[in-house]
Amino acid sequence: MGLLSKQGFQQYAALGLLCAGLALLIGWQLMMFRSVTPYIRSFAGPEAVLDHAYLLVGLAQLLYLLIIARNSAPFALLLDKRWAPFAAAALMGIGTVVLGLSGSKPETLLPLCILGGIIAGGGSIFLLLAFGKQYSKLPIGTCLTTSAIAFISAVVLFLLFGMLVLTPALVCSTTCAVLSGIALGLHGTFGQIKCGKDEAQRPIRVIAAQPVSDRRLIAKFAILIAIWGGVTEFLRTFYVQSGVNEIGNTGFVAMLGLGALIVAVLATLVIFGLAIFPKRFTLSLAYRAVLLLSLMGILVLPTSWDGDMGIFPYSLTTGSYMLLWMLAWMLSIALTSRRDENPAATLSAIWATWTAGTLVGFFLARTLFGPVHEELNALVITTAALACLLVMSYLSVFTESDVDAMAQLFPSRREDRFLERCQTVGNQHGLSGREQEVMVFLAKGRNANFISKTLFISYNTVTTHRKHIYQKLGIHSQQELLDLLDHEKKAS
Repeated sequence: MGLLSKQGFQQYAALGLLCAGLALLIGWQLMMFRSVTPYIRSFAGPEAVLDHAYLLVGLAQLLYLLIIARNSAPFALLLDKRWAPFAAAALMGIGTVVLGLSGSKPETLLPLCILGGIIAGGGSIFLLLAFGKQYSKLPIGTCLTTSAIAFISAVVLFLLFGMLVLTPALVCSTTCAVLSGIALGLHGTFGQIKCGKDEAQRPIRVIAAQPVSDRRLIAKFAILIAIWGGVTEFLRTFYVQSGVNEIGNTGFVAMLGLGALIVAVLATLVIFGLAIFPKRFTLSLAYRAVLLLSLMGILVLPTSWDGDMGIFPYSLTTGSYMLLWMLAWMLSIALTSRRDENPAATLSAIWATWTAGTLVGFFLARTLFGPVHEELNALVITTAALACLLVMSYLSVFTESDVDAMAQLFPSRREDRFLERCQTVGNQHGLSGREQEVMVFLAKGRNANFISKTLFISYNTVTTHRKHIYQKLGIHSQQELLDLLDHEKKAS
């Protein structure tokens, strides 16, 4: 009993470290990219320094992501090194400090921003993909719940950060960067237990009931978040230039508070829906909620024309951005968990498009602000164009049918129990991961032709796997497999 308690503690400790580390990493990203709070004295003003930091860290991250997406094999080896998260944490901390010091003198602004961007960008991308790899190993339900908790916690951290200025703000962002990597590294010590399970007992990957073109789905999803991320970043930058950064910390924290409340409420509903009403919870509801908030943030843009920003518009933008980020993270992890190859390749490709989209949105907002903001008609036309772009993306790029296809990645509790029985039987008889996946389809009454199309393997490979499964289980037919699983159900 004591051993079970120890294993249970190790499992929860490992999950807790993963959740806390992800929250710290997201919090750091928000502090670097979404804040108007100055964290160092600057000859050019805090906004100018933050613009340089934003651009150079973002460009560095985009470059790293594109390189990894192109050639992920060497990076995959680095992800398995025990010391790597601690090294990435140190790089993020150093890069953050360098960026904070960059604005102290005119001659140091550009060199230190470039150096800090390269260092902090590299460390943050490593940790982002490392967390993604660990989350892709979790059962989908656990992944969704802990991700939602992490994003709520990150928003709270960002809210607290908004109350700080100068040195305390720099210390806060640096601490979050360092602790994020430390949490992931410490999780590695529990990783020997694999969150309470041996690697051979890793949960069977969830396979859609119908064949789904993963590559096409990933491409459409990546295009969607690139467009959506660009739109939300355009709004954020536009609001900042309209004067949101001049209202002082008290007003800024009030805006963050309302945005945080929006994120917390909807993220809590996701957790509640998954835990209490798994059969009624659908991704479509979350997808529509984020779309609605984003459209509301766009439609109130003309209120910035007279300079009276208020709290509501910027809060909607912040809340919708955070919710989109959370939804993109969860879905990218779910997509990654389906695929056999190195998860870094899939994650880096998806997040490269997100980063590129936000950078394009930033540049467009900086370029168009002057002529657009001076004329109300131009501002209304811009608002209509952004709204149409978002709606068209929703209707044609990544549609409700695509959301439904992704929903197949999220099993019900009944499906979870069925997969657990299959996994138990497979582990007891030494089945490989692929053999367990084939066994699941056989247990569902699927034939070899269907399995071949769904798993994207040849018909002969399926029949070979089926032969080996029957041999290892000591059975001779599909009916005997069903009887064996039924016996396991009664035993449990």
